[in-house]
Amino acid sequence: MEKLINDEEKALRSLKMGGVVLCPTDTIWGLSCDAMNHNAVQRIYEIKKRPLDKSLILLVHDIHQLKEYVTEVHPRIETLLVYHKRPLTVIYKANNKIPDYLSHNDGTIAIRVIREPYIASIIADLNRPIVSTSANISNTKSPVSYDDISEEIKQGVDYILFPGKKNSNPSKSSMLIKYDEEGELIFLRK
Repeated sequence: MEKLINDEEKALRSLKMGGVVLCPTDTIWGLSCDAMNHNAVQRIYEIKKRPLDKSLILLVHDIHQLKEYVTEVHPRIETLLVYHKRPLTVIYKANNKIPDYLSHNDGTIAIRVIREPYIASIIADLNRPIVSTSANISNTKSPVSYDDISEEIKQGVDYILFPGKKNSNPSKSSMLIKYDEEGELIFLRK
């Protein structure tokens, strides 16, 4: 008897094969791929019609994985990640594990420790961060629900994880923050 494969296993398999996955995150619906697969990242830019100079964010499954890809985590970040109610994307100085095609011109990268348990599990099993970006064509409105995602986006991906699933916090993007050289917190998106 053939083993039944669940949605998370299919999404993981697609990511490992260089696929682009449409999935609900802890914020809005997103397009994701293995961040270390340059061809898959390029496909996301093509699907979204996004300019190559606009960086993407990375999702990691926990603080330990985060520390593998950045030069330093400000001590207050760990506290914020644990206690902050809303998902929090932080801009860090990328280390040498981050390929140039992922980092911004200044050597930084935006990373979020994801709270959505299914996606966190997939990232842990992949053992690498995934790219995430809103599931819309660039310069159009981000979809609030699965039904708002354009057919063009749906047709462009290799796998759709949990089609129709309701997000726990629909239509709210993560907060985007960074720390300056003096250790002051700067809110870039509230």
